[in-house]
Amino acid sequence: MIIRQRSPIILRVSDQLNIMSRSLRIFSNKYMILGFCLLIGVIFRLYAISNQGMFSRDSYTYISETQDGLMHPDHLFDPQKGSTTPPLFLILMHNISRFFGSVERGGLVLNFLAGIALIGVCFFGGMLVTENVFYSGCFSFLVAVNPVLVKLSVQIQRDSCYLLCAVGAFFLFISSIKQTTLWGKIVLFFLCGALSAASMLIRFEGCEFFLLFTGSIFLIGIYQKKPWYRMLYYSLLLGIGGLCFIVLLILFSDCSWEYLRTIFMWKYHSI
Repeated sequence: MIIRQRSPIILRVSDQLNIMSRSLRIFSNKYMILGFCLLIGVIFRLYAISNQGMFSRDSYTYISETQDGLMHPDHLFDPQKGSTTPPLFLILMHNISRFFGSVERGGLVLNFLAGIALIGVCFFGGMLVTENVFYSGCFSFLVAVNPVLVKLSVQIQRDSCYLLCAVGAFFLFISSIKQTTLWGKIVLFFLCGALSAASMLIRFEGCEFFLLFTGSIFLIGIYQKKPWYRMLYYSLLLGIGGLCFIVLLILFSDCSWEYLRTIFMWKYHSI
C-alpha cells in the first residue's frame, strides 16, 4: 500500500489558509468589527487634531456665548441679548466645560465623543436595516474615515452632535416601523420624537424630521391599508416625545419658553 505524503509547499499553503480562515471567523463577530471601526475612528480623529485647527467660523460665537454663560449664568439664554443659537449645544458645552475647566477643551471633547458615537450608531443602524455584519461594518468604517465627518469631530461646531441625534432618530424610526408589538412601537416612536426634538434644539433644520416622519407614517399606513386612527396615534407619539424632551430641557437647565419662542420666531421670519 502506497501512502502519498503532501509536499512541504502544499502544507505551508494549507497552514496559511487555516490561519486566514480563523482570522475571518474572528472578524465575523460584530463586536470585533465595531471595535475595529471605533479604533480607526479614534486614530483618524487624533491625527486630525494634531494637524488641523479646532476652530471654524462659528466656533468663536459658541465659545464666547458659553464663556459668558459660565461667568454670568443668567446671560446664557437671555432673549434680550439677541442670540439666535438653539440651546441644546450651548447647554452641552456649558456643562462639559465645567468638568474640563476650559470651554475650548470641553467643546473639543464633546464633538470628539459625538463623532465616535456616530460610528456606533451607524453600525447598529446598518445591522437594523441590512441584518448583515459585513455591510454594517463597511458603513461604519466609511463613517470612521470620512474626511468631512472627521473634520466635524475635531472642530467646535454643532454639526457632529446634530448628525448624531438626526441619524439616531432616523434609525429609531425605521426600528419602530419594523417593530411588531404595540408597546414596542409606542416606546420607539416616543424616543424617535425625543431625538428629533434634540436635533431641532441643536440646529433648526431638525424641525424637518417631524414633517418627514409624520408624512412617512401616513404614506406607509396608506400603502399597508392601516386604519387612519392608528397613523394619527403614532404621529401624536412623535409629538409627545418631542414635547417631553423640551419640557425636561427647560426644567433641568436655564433655558426658558421665552428664549425658545424668540429664536424660533426669528427663524420663521427669516425664511
